[in-house]
Amino acid sequence: MDPFRRCVQDLEAVNRLLELPHGQDIAFEMFRELLPYLCELSSLRDRDPSGAVACLFEYAESVRLRLGYSKLETEAPPSGAQVSRVA
Repeated sequence: MDPFRRCVQDLEAVNRLLELPHGQDIAFEMFRELLPYLCELSSLRDRDPSGAVACLFEYAESVRLRLGYSKLETEAPPSGAQVSRVA
């Protein structure tokens, strides 16, 4: 269950970063990088008798809301975010 353990640890780190005055950008990037692991675990959500995966997704959802992500399944930036390109 390495993806599960990594998700838990990364979500905890993202949550701690959100407490810092300038941690939002790093937390956002860490959460974006975490999405493939969450997608990998999503197939186990309904088959996990312990309920641990469902709890993980509830926690991820609360972090997602704090970050302003529009959906957990996508990698789209928050709706109010400005995307800038460097030429």
